[in-house]
Amino acid sequence: MARERLPDTHQTGRRRRSAAALPLRGPVRPDDPPQLSPRELLLTTWPGRLFLIAAGLKMLVALWRLTGALPTSARVVSSAATIGLIISVGYFATKLFVLMKQRLLWRVRRRLILSYIFIGVIPSLLIIVFFLFCGAVLFMSVAAYLFKNGYDKIVDDARVVAQAAALEIARSPATAQQTVERVHRIRSQTYRALSVVYIAPDGSVHPVGRWEHMKAPVKAPTWLTDDLFAGTVALPLQGSPDQSELVVRSAAKVASAGRSYVIVDIPIDDDRVQQLHEKTAVRARGVVTTEQAARASARTSGTAGTYPNGIALMWTRSVIQLDDVDWETGNPGRATISISYRLGELYNQLSSAQSIVVGGMRLGDAILAVVVVIAFLFLIIEAVALLMGLALARSITSSVHELFMGTERVRQGDFTHRIEIPSRDQLGELAGSFNQMTGSIENLLQTAAEKKRLEEELRIAHEIQMSLLPQGPLTTTTSFRWAAIVSGC
Repeated sequence: MARERLPDTHQTGRRRRSAAALPLRGPVRPDDPPQLSPRELLLTTWPGRLFLIAAGLKMLVALWRLTGALPTSARVVSSAATIGLIISVGYFATKLFVLMKQRLLWRVRRRLILSYIFIGVIPSLLIIVFFLFCGAVLFMSVAAYLFKNGYDKIVDDARVVAQAAALEIARSPATAQQTVERVHRIRSQTYRALSVVYIAPDGSVHPVGRWEHMKAPVKAPTWLTDDLFAGTVALPLQGSPDQSELVVRSAAKVASAGRSYVIVDIPIDDDRVQQLHEKTAVRARGVVTTEQAARASARTSGTAGTYPNGIALMWTRSVIQLDDVDWETGNPGRATISISYRLGELYNQLSSAQSIVVGGMRLGDAILAVVVVIAFLFLIIEAVALLMGLALARSITSSVHELFMGTERVRQGDFTHRIEIPSRDQLGELAGSFNQMTGSIENLLQTAAEKKRLEEELRIAHEIQMSLLPQGPLTTTTSFRWAAIVSGC
């Protein structure tokens, strides 16, 4: 049988008077333990006493330490006091966290908002952080790749210069000096710091170029046995013992001339760094060899991996390692180069390889514009979803709050209170059922009060009637006499 809601037949004035007569108290929260003052917390609880004792011992040990060295027993006491401080502070921190969680999550609205954040916002942020991390790794790898390609181009150029000079000298040994000067004059237009030296079979040396980075070699090292060498030599940087300067060096042996070599050096100076930056959009910063890094680590208490100038793997910085060789001994090593880049310049460098034009824009720029628009749309959608979630949480919690306030009114005896929830949903039906329940209870109370009033009137009438009757046993004559009196005869 379907339930019918009882009509609200009570007068508005009576309802308002009843509601005003019953003051509404604040929300009833779960039973919390009695709150202690800071003094009581420290003096009456075991964590507080432990904290005071441990703090006192630490102060005594600190004063004792000022007078001289501590004995073993004092150090043991100090360690025990430290453990006591950790235990007491951890206990208080745990209690504070639990209390804050209870106070924060008591309201349903806060729980709904937090649940929405955990379900919707945090996964989105984790996805964004993941893609940002992947993008950072990708750009770091691309920057290192571009720089390595540009650096290898310099090594190849040095190898070509050395081979060309060696072949020319092998064909015409009498014009070796002119050959070295001509090769230098041609290639110095590209590499201004290019330096060339020809070591003749008789031991004579023919240097051409600046040779500002070091003195020209006077002989080929004993470990150099191949006909061609091309690699990197790391030289200590002047004025900075923890930094190095890279020099691209190539050595080509002159055929059928004994220990005769043509050695070509291209220092990686500021001009070369700037040229590399223009070609690769990556700039070289500091250079540190393995030996220099080991010395720096020893000076910084053995912190492994510490490089001067702080090599940080971030969005705009990365590192790259190159093989170098000690020119005197031939021992191989590793040189770590700190490189920096800008994302915009790096992307332009990559997209410049694509010559397709779409709508007056390069394909790379068009793709970037589309990605920016999509990201902006996603951001708007996320913001709208967040606002809708907050609004939905507010609507739900507002209805729950109205229900809570209604139960508080009923708990205090105000059965005339009605909940106003206009929404036609489950909460609205719940509010209607609550209003119907309070109306039913109020009708039952009124019916009980009316029944009690009637019973009281019947009791009074019965007492009056009994008071009119004579007391004691009645005889037949007396009964007829009373009947005559009552009937008026």
